[in-house]
Amino acid sequence: MQAIINGFGIKKLGSIDIVFMFWLVKLMIAQPGTLLMNSYFQLGDDEARIAIDRCIAELKTRKKTGSVAVADSHGELVGLLRMNGAGFATATIATNKVFTSSRLRQPSGDLGKAAAEGGWDVHYHGDSRYLGWEGGAPVFFQGACIGSVGVSGLTGEEDFEIAQMGVAAILASLD
Repeated sequence: MQAIINGFGIKKLGSIDIVFMFWLVKLMIAQPGTLLMNSYFQLGDDEARIAIDRCIAELKTRKKTGSVAVADSHGELVGLLRMNGAGFATATIATNKVFTSSRLRQPSGDLGKAAAEGGWDVHYHGDSRYLGWEGGAPVFFQGACIGSVGVSGLTGEEDFEIAQMGVAAILASLD
């Protein structure tokens, strides 16, 4: 896991480091009681590998092929794997599912359902990466969305089910 403090990425993955910067400490002493720093967690490459491995294992068990993507809390890609034999588009679709899920902090399919019910276009958000298909699942840890897992290549329902297995694998690794 990558700890992020005030937007500065700490490069040591797999653990959480606390960083004290001289000027922040000095500022904290000058203004006691003022909250100066926000910290939050973000998925890193270790968690991406865990989720991808779990999802790929399930795809192989079902004798199916597809793509698995993992994104950080901003929807930016951390890891992607397209299995041999999977359609080329599945990689892009899985990537867009995690973008949508992370940015909206909800399953990607919820956007499609809301658009259908409301009668508006999914691309109303102004970015063509938003996708309303099922298969993107957010990862919530300590009450915050720290990223998402997305699967593409099967039915939306199956994609989402397998993505949730990836989420469960990540959460199990964080305990």
